[in-house]
Amino acid sequence: MQIKLAVNENGVKELIMIEMQGNFEIKGNIAAQKLGNFIWHENGTATLAIGHQLFEGKLVEMNQAFLMINKGEMQSINHETKECGIYAIVKRKVVFKNRPKSVIAKHLKVSE
Repeated sequence: MQIKLAVNENGVKELIMIEMQGNFEIKGNIAAQKLGNFIWHENGTATLAIGHQLFEGKLVEMNQAFLMINKGEMQSINHETKECGIYAIVKRKVVFKNRPKSVIAKHLKVSE
C-alpha cells in the first residue's frame, strides 16, 4: 500500500496510523506485499478491501501524538546530549474496529 506523506505547517511529515483488530498472516517480506485497496471518503471515513473482506473505519484524533525519529541520524552535541531530527508526527489514526463484511469482488468498485 502506498500512502503519500504530507508536510504540515511546521515542516514535519504527518503520518496516519492504521489500527485494526485481529492478526495478519503475511508470508515473506512485508514491504513487498500489497495489503489491499484503501479508499478515503469525504466524510472522514475509510474503507479497506482485503480480498473478499471489506473493513470500514473512521479517522480519529489521538489523545497523545507520537513522534517518529531517525535514530541512525543521532548527533552528539556534547558528552551528555544527543540530538536527532524528527522524521514525522502521528496525531491521527484510522480505526477499523468492526468485523469485516464479506463482499463479492465484482461488486466492489475501486479506482486505481
